[in-house]
This record gives sequence, structure tokens and C-alpha cells, in this order.
Amino acid sequence: MEMESEGMRKERAGVMGQQDGTVHVGTCSGKGPEGYGELFVFVPEVGQIVRIAEGTGDNLLREDEEDGYVDYIYYEQHELGIDMPVVDGGQVLLEGMFRELFQSTADCIPRVLDMAYGTDTLGCTILA
Repeated sequence: MEMESEGMRKERAGVMGQQDGTVHVGTCSGKGPEGYGELFVFVPEVGQIVRIAEGTGDNLLREDEEDGYVDYIYYEQHELGIDMPVVDGGQVLLEGMFRELFQSTADCIPRVLDMAYGTDTLGCTILA
């Protein structure tokens, strides 16, 4: 049986919003972007900005598909600095289609934080 983290439960429950458009996804706050465009999230505890995007569909391996994965979330971790270099990144493999699992890109933040940092409870701020 798969363990479900606090952020995953909040993700499944949906984005918790305020009347001013501010959202709280897991422990992430900021102005709530709508739709499925790329998203930038600041994670102060690690001094990084994470770019999150819906997968383009062309990066699944045959083995991934054989294991039941049909879509993915793409992310890059950028170190704060003059050139904002990419220091890590990856994919969160999904067993369902991104747009069927998430109401917006912001909804998948806990999954990305869990994959990138091993926890989905880091504080973060949605930048854009």
C-alpha cells in the first residue's frame, strides 16, 4: 500500500483558495495562476526556483509505458544567482493524463516537491 503524504492529500482535495486569488497548494502560497502554463516556484529552504511544466509527451521510454505510465510532469531546479543555473531536474511519471489528474499546473506542486526534495512539506511561493 502506497503511503500518502500530507501534501498529496491536500493535492487530491484540490487547491485551497482565498477570495483575492491567493492559493495554498500544500505549503506553497502565492497568486493563483490558472490553466496549464509553466509555473515558477521559489523554495527558500533550499534557495532554489523550480520551473514546472506539463510534459510534452515525447520523453517516455518504452519501459515507462510498459510500467503503466502515460504522461509526466517536467521540472528544473535553478540555483539563485546571476545566471540562475539549472542544478537538477527531472520528471514525475504519471499513470494518468496530466490534465485529468490536475485542475491546473499549480495542483501538481506537491508531487514535484516530493520528487525533487523527498518531501512535499517545504514552504514555497508561487512566483508566476
